[in-house]
Amino acid sequence: MALNLSKQEHERRLQLYNQDNCDVSLAQMCGVTRQAIHRWRRRHKLPLRVDRRVGSHLSEKEEDLRYRLHTEGLLDAEIASRCRRHAATIGMWRVSRNLPSNRPRGVRLRKDEERKRGKLYGQGLTDVQIGKAVGNKSGVSICTWRKRRGLPANHHAGWNKLSSAEEEHRLQVYKKGLGDHEMGELIGLSSGSVYNWRRRHNLPAHYKPSRGGRIT
Repeated sequence: MALNLSKQEHERRLQLYNQDNCDVSLAQMCGVTRQAIHRWRRRHKLPLRVDRRVGSHLSEKEEDLRYRLHTEGLLDAEIASRCRRHAATIGMWRVSRNLPSNRPRGVRLRKDEERKRGKLYGQGLTDVQIGKAVGNKSGVSICTWRKRRGLPANHHAGWNKLSSAEEEHRLQVYKKGLGDHEMGELIGLSSGSVYNWRRRHNLPAHYKPSRGGRIT
C-alpha cells in the first residue's frame, strides 16, 4: 500500500474505481493528482477504466504520453506533432481533462506574421486557407486571431462560392463523424455556419449511439 495512504483512503479509492471512474475522475473526487491515482492503480494491478469523454478510445500508453508532454510544458500543436494528431484534437482532449493551456498569455505575433495574415485575410481567404498559407496552422487558431481583431469571417458571401478544395476539405471532416460544434472547431467556423452548410448539401447530423442524441 502507498506510503501514508490509510486503509480507509485505499478502500475509498477502490470503491470509486469499481464505479467505473477513470483516473481523472478519481483524482478530482479524492483531491489528488491524476499521476497519484495512476501510480496507486498500477501498484495494485488495476486496469485502466475506459473514459467516456473525448479520447475514450485512447490506449493507456498514449494517454500517459499526452499527459507527460503536457506536464513538460509543450503546446497543443507540439503534443499533436509528437502523437501524430491534429492540434484541435489535442485541444479538445486537454479541455476534457480540465488541463490548462501551456501557451503563455499575451504572446504577440511577429510583425511580418501579423502582416501576412492580414494580407491573406484581405484577399478573402477563409480561416482554414489562411492557416495553411502561414505554415499549417489550424483554422481554430486563425479564427481566434481574427476574432481578437474584430474581423468577420470571410465566408459571408455564401457557401456556393467556396472553392472545390474547400468543399472537399469540409466534406472529409464531416465524414469523420463529428458533430456541428466539433466540426466548426476544426475548420474555424461556428456550429450554426456548419449547420447551414450541412443543410445546403442535404447531409444528416451525426448522432451519439450511446445517448441517441445529436452532437451539437
